[in-house]
Amino acid sequence: MGSENNKKRSEDNDKAQELCLNVSKNPESIDDDSLKDFCLGEQRDKLKSDEEREHLDNVCESFRQYATFVRSNRAGQVARISSLPPAHLNLLPQSLLQGTPEWKIRNLAIEEGELRNQFFF
Repeated sequence: MGSENNKKRSEDNDKAQELCLNVSKNPESIDDDSLKDFCLGEQRDKLKSDEEREHLDNVCESFRQYATFVRSNRAGQVARISSLPPAHLNLLPQSLLQGTPEWKIRNLAIEEGELRNQFFF
């Protein structure tokens, strides 16, 4: 019984799609306004799906660029810290001063985090 229902539902969907295709090609050929609204609404839903798919593609592309962005951001931070005058550098914790053992430990942890996040995304 279930397979008969599925078959009928599939046939009904095929008929509806064919009817909507005809409506989209020539809307004036259909007198039933509710049918026109249904079919044109189905086209709007498809457009919405295309817009959603495009948005998802943009989000995925952002995730693919994550590692590049993070590395660039970190390099900028290191450059800005390195450009501080010595009086200001003396005020910073050792973990922020490039080349110190504390900085190496911190930098390694940051790189590992970047890799984990990239694979997570």
